[in-house]
Amino acid sequence: MSKLVAVDLETTGLNPLAHETWEVGIVPVDPDATTMHYQFQPESLGTAEAGALKVNHFYERFDWIGDPRICRDMLTEDDEKPGSFAVTVAAEACWLIAKELEGATIMGLNPHFDARFLEVLLRKYGHVPLWHHRHLDLGSFVAGAWGAKHELSGAAIRERLPQDEGLHNAFADAQWNVMVYESIVGRER
Repeated sequence: MSKLVAVDLETTGLNPLAHETWEVGIVPVDPDATTMHYQFQPESLGTAEAGALKVNHFYERFDWIGDPRICRDMLTEDDEKPGSFAVTVAAEACWLIAKELEGATIMGLNPHFDARFLEVLLRKYGHVPLWHHRHLDLGSFVAGAWGAKHELSGAAIRERLPQDEGLHNAFADAQWNVMVYESIVGRER
């Protein structure tokens, strides 16, 4: 199997051709690999779905950048502004994401959704997604391991393997996905 990487996104809606990715969390199963957490400035919220922004707490969590060519590296603090995060060029962040995911198998609760939105984001900045064409859907993976008769939702999995409810963001969700996967295969970080 190729390297396994949990990917989670927050978007402004459900249609990758009409809505934008505003947050990306990437957590490889290999603890020595690179983790990433970026917030991208949406070009326009005019087409955003109100329900999507409410569910992902956009207005509570997003710190306005103002320039869609820029994104925020949520894992790197700004040396000049303690407590705030470093700003980087969006194209460079997409280059790093594309490089990290080359040949990887994307894992998540809805990996096809995340992969499609991520493809649109990467192509916007001139990068080609080269991850594996098959994804690991945790809802199906966990259902098989637990003997369920159908795919499980994130809520159903959280009943048995809880997640800190205060940490709903793309990075925390990707970390939780890795924890779920490792609990099924019997590994710990």
